[in-house]
Formats: sequence, structure tokens, C-alpha cells
Amino acid sequence: SYPELFGVADNNPFGLKVWAFLRLTGVPFTHRHIFDASSAPRGHLPYIVDGGLTLGDSDAIVVHLIATRELAIDAERAGWDGFFIWDVLLSEEDIPVAEPWVTLSAIASATRSIRIGAMVTPLAVNEASRRPLISPVAAS
Repeated sequence: SYPELFGVADNNPFGLKVWAFLRLTGVPFTHRHIFDASSAPRGHLPYIVDGGLTLGDSDAIVVHLIATRELAIDAERAGWDGFFIWDVLLSEEDIPVAEPWVTLSAIASATRSIRIGAMVTPLAVNEASRRPLISPVAAS
């Protein structure tokens, strides 16, 4: 993946999604930062090498890992109804922080029934109506 930026593990949202998915599911992995993506499938990052298979595209990577390892997020496995994360990008400790919406997409791709969301998400407000401006996609 691309190098970290401002303490975020990957400065590419697709790489960050794969990183968050692997961390959340407990799959052991080695995270390598590279600048030259020419050896990657289709010349794009992220990609993984799993056994003899080299696979690019974050969605295809997640689907492959779920199918080959029967993965689920521990919260769903434990019977939880919901999983909500704090949407803070900075940490007082020197630890990598995952962007919350990318992390939630990784969780969504590895779960089937659990409700997910961010603890606090600022919304722009329409000054005329004083109503929040939110897309139907984010609302669902």
C-alpha cells in the first residue's frame, strides 16, 4: 500500500479499507509501503499475495479473504446487535488510526446482520432551513 500519512496507516482509502479489514478480522499480515505500483495487478494499489495468488482491488481482496477464511468481525460472532466506532483521526498515542468511514466499509463487507455506524459525524447545515445536509446513502 501507499505510505502512511498523518498517522493514518495508508493514505489511499482502498488500501486503508483492506488494512482495517485485516486488523478487524485478526488475519495476520505484513503491511508494506511502496511507491511504485507498476508490479501490482493492473498497476493499482492495494494488492495482496495470498499463497500463490496475487490479487488487486480492495473489494475483490475482501471477498477472497471472507470466502477462503470464513471471516466475520468478532462483534457479530459474539452476537452483538451493533458496532459503532469513534470518528477521530488523531490519536494522542503514536498509533495508526483508521479513517472511520473506510473502516465501517470494511466492517460492512465482513458482516451480515450487525448495525454499524460512527459515534459522531458532523453534518453540514442548510442555513436557510437549519436542516442537516446528508446524502441518502449516508443516511441509510
